[in-house]
Formats: sequence, structure tokens, C-alpha cells
Amino acid sequence: GLAVPYGVEIELFDGYFETIAPGALADRAEDATSLKLFYRHNEPIGLITSITETAKGIEIEARFSDTQAARDAYQLVRDGVIDRLSIGFIPLAFERTEDEAGVHTTITSLDLREVSLVPFPAYDGATVTEVREQPTTERNTPTMTDNAPAYALASDLDDLRADITAMEQRASLAAAERGAR
Repeated sequence: GLAVPYGVEIELFDGYFETIAPGALADRAEDATSLKLFYRHNEPIGLITSITETAKGIEIEARFSDTQAARDAYQLVRDGVIDRLSIGFIPLAFERTEDEAGVHTTITSLDLREVSLVPFPAYDGATVTEVREQPTTERNTPTMTDNAPAYALASDLDDLRADITAMEQRASLAAAERGAR
């Protein structure tokens, strides 16, 4: 989606106008945490997997986490209920002017902290532009081996317990047979 359009002035509140200038996205520090996808600026639900500056603005791709909140948000996006984006950022540099309409601030450099799915964005042009139906193959799921699952399910533990019990029974029978000889 288009996280924020460049060069569009909005009135954040009465008499205060804001614009994000082209090229405003600052480089991220090497020790910065990963960029997060949030729901309504208050709940992390995934990761930003790609971020690109274009003539239109800051464009992103994101991956939803496998949590109930993320699944709910994803369904709202798929249904078109939530179709807008908003950014959480720290302004690093800006230019400010005043006129009879109020204060005009142009953000010339910003530290992007998160991108949120929202019903009503500050910038109307900040929109979800595509929703994939299938997960991407770029999952960062840790595995012990290529064939091992990343975590055990309750059913896996039940199977393991049954196998251990069966081995204990066979070992007891084998010991009994050796003692009978």
C-alpha cells in the first residue's frame, strides 16, 4: 500500500497544516528494530517486509503475524472494511511557515516507526492497494531441520507419549522373556 503520499498538504487540526516532502524517509539505523505493521496505531500485527520511496510517496509491503488480532485485521482488510494506512514517525527535519490560514509544516526528514491499518487516515491518499490471498514464501519461521516442525502441537505430544509407553511395554516384555530363559 501507499503508507503516505508525498507533497499533499493536509489540515491536521484547525490552522495546522502538514506535508511530507518527497525523499523524507530517513535511512534506518543499523541497530533499529524491524519496522512493524500495527492495527490502529496501538497493536502490532505484523512486519513491514518491503519499503520503497516512489514519486507517489512511501510504499510498503507487509506480512501479518499468525495471531488472532492479525487474522481479524487481515479479514477486515480483505473485506474492504479497513482500506487505509497511516504512519507513526518522528520528524527529524522540517520547514515551517505561517500565513493567514495558519502554520504550514513540511516534514523533510522522518524516522518511520510503524505503519498502521486504520479506518480514517490523516492523509486520504494513504491506501491499501493490494491484498494477497496466499502468504508469501518469505516466512521467517525457525526450524530445527528442513523437515522438522517449528513447534510441537498437543497432538504431537500425545503421539510421543503413546510411543514412549509402547517402548516401555516392549522393554518390560523383553526383560521378562530374558529372565524366563
